[in-house]
Amino acid sequence: MDTSKPAGGYLLGAQAVPEVPAVSGNSLAPRTEQAASLCTQPLPSFFIVGPPRTGTTWLHQVLGKRSILPNPVKETRFFDVHFDRGMEWYRSHYRQSAGRVVAGEVAPTYFASKAARAFSSNHP
Repeated sequence: MDTSKPAGGYLLGAQAVPEVPAVSGNSLAPRTEQAASLCTQPLPSFFIVGPPRTGTTWLHQVLGKRSILPNPVKETRFFDVHFDRGMEWYRSHYRQSAGRVVAGEVAPTYFASKAARAFSSNHP
């Protein structure tokens, strides 16, 4: 499988997650200034999930030069620990993008997480 470019909404085996702008009436318009800034913060279009000690730190370093990864932490643990903090909290870990740079997360903790596995089975 060629993973160098997205095909059919997939990159590195994960389904792309579209950005969702805030809707006001019949037009697409941010509800607040904070919502406007969130609209330019991407959601991940790929996840790298694998057991610890399998090269995920190296992958994070390599991908960090070519994509938007969570900052200041390597792992947000959003889908297994911090889901209750909401989407705004999750998006705050990703810098705004001026171009079409892909965003993703390298998250070895999701590999063994029952909560993350349950989320992924309900949200392909």
